[in-house]
Amino acid sequence: MFTSAITIATLLSALSLANADVNFLAIGDWGGDSDSSPVTTAQKQVSSAMNTLASKIPVDFYVALGDNFYSSGVKNVDSKRFDQSFESVYSGVNLQKKWYVAPGNHDYGGNVSAQIAYSSKSTRWTFPKEYHSHSFTSSDGVTVDLIIIDTVHLSGQYNDEIKPIYSLPLLDRSAATTQWDWLEQQLKSSTAQYLLVGGHYPVYSVCEHGNTATLVQTLNPLLQQYGAHYMSGHDHCMEHLVENSKQSSSLSSPLLSSLFQQHRRGLNTTDSAITSDHRLTRGDSRSSVSHSACLVIISSCQ
Repeated sequence: MFTSAITIATLLSALSLANADVNFLAIGDWGGDSDSSPVTTAQKQVSSAMNTLASKIPVDFYVALGDNFYSSGVKNVDSKRFDQSFESVYSGVNLQKKWYVAPGNHDYGGNVSAQIAYSSKSTRWTFPKEYHSHSFTSSDGVTVDLIIIDTVHLSGQYNDEIKPIYSLPLLDRSAATTQWDWLEQQLKSSTAQYLLVGGHYPVYSVCEHGNTATLVQTLNPLLQQYGAHYMSGHDHCMEHLVENSKQSSSLSSPLLSSLFQQHRRGLNTTDSAITSDHRLTRGDSRSSVSHSACLVIISSCQ
């Protein structure tokens, strides 16, 4: 699990630079350790940090980027793990907004359909199907589209014991093709000023698991074409990758906070590793107003 990389005081100092319009926290690779150890000390620490941060800024929603239940997902919709690893851990008063959920490879060690079904039992857990999309508009008109994808169905199951093993098809290639078609239609039809895609596997990564070939070959060109930005989990490290002269970027971290604000400058990025400014824009001319995002990454692996 993960612990704070920088202090809450540092975070709040950075956040004071911006008056955000659409705020969200995204967390990946977060679900306990096992059925016998459904919650960890570090997980509780991160939850506390999230709640503290959300008490200082109005968080609109949360994104769970997969590996929601270690080490082998859940067996059924009545699994105790939903309470042990989610409801009872992320119980802070400021964490009671919608959580938009993506599946990870460890979730596919169990029953992902049970995670989907749990959406009908929880007021927060929002996982209507393996891939789904949502739109948000701030009080002053900033628009954000969030597209959640199932990278395991697109890239195959990852086996930690045999590397590398991203092997399609997990279901079948037609299921992957259907999802790719759906994703491109979502990207193509979006008119939002900010277009975000979230999934478990990274496109590029300099860490242990490395790049995901299928996503490099197929997802990355779509991100470039439609000016979208990608956030992921899987690799337990903190990364913000931007290709030279490209209009999209990839964000990978156990926990990150994206604060969308109406502002006429570039992306202010504050964490223990990234100090330079990056511009996060849609990459098109459909909006006459320039918006930017302040990104604060607040945890990394211990």
